[in-house]
Amino acid sequence: MGQDKLREWRLAEAAGFAVPETLLTNSPDEASAFVDPWDGAVVFKDFSQARLRFRTALIAPGDPRLAQVRHSPCAFQQYVPKAFDVRAVVIGPRVFAVRID
Repeated sequence: MGQDKLREWRLAEAAGFAVPETLLTNSPDEASAFVDPWDGAVVFKDFSQARLRFRTALIAPGDPRLAQVRHSPCAFQQYVPKAFDVRAVVIGPRVFAVRID
């Protein structure tokens, strides 16, 4: 099953969740301007169905991958360190959740 990161991000924000600073773009200049102040604490991932795919990764100022952003829209998001992941599945009225360390 595919994910729609843009839709998920907008729903989370609309529901009142604290969403890290985020930029959605395919402009290398906009991407560079967003990445520079965070000094390597930015996660980026593509959210398109383009043939050129980027692996979700941290990106730092001056990274050569920034020039390739023009080929596939990407989401750039302030990195937030985590303590753990939580995965939840909803079946009818029940929620099953698990913590992943």
